[in-house]
Amino acid sequence: MSRRLAFDIPDAPVAKARARVTFKNGKPHAYTPSKTAAAEERIQLWAMRAIEDAIGKRATLPMFTGPLALIVRVFLRPPKSIPKRMIGQARPAVRPDIDNYQKLVFDGLSRAGVWRDDAQIVDCQISKRYVWDRPPYWDIVIEDSA
Repeated sequence: MSRRLAFDIPDAPVAKARARVTFKNGKPHAYTPSKTAAAEERIQLWAMRAIEDAIGKRATLPMFTGPLALIVRVFLRPPKSIPKRMIGQARPAVRPDIDNYQKLVFDGLSRAGVWRDDAQIVDCQISKRYVWDRPPYWDIVIEDSA
């Protein structure tokens, strides 16, 4: 049986930031920036809700145990500086890099128990676009890979 989990996250996408290092009592201390940690937590929460909706509250985790295909679409707010003639056509070829969104999604879905390990992903498509007609959001699809 092929499984599929698709859901939107109605929240402005955030790219994964690098770990920060501070010194306490002369010793280095690494931490995840709060904005990144909060975004991972929101992805985890929405994934867990989607799993409950798909297979019930007594779901056996991880939901996926074999090879996976993952589609991540990141919809961002367009900058106000885009000329009117480019509305609907412009693409966000700017920072943050697309792989930083991917890393955040991988970590959030791992925490949610969607899969055993993100090494199960054998096919991954990720895109970032501007959204013109609604607030920014994530669109995520996970399915068994044949």
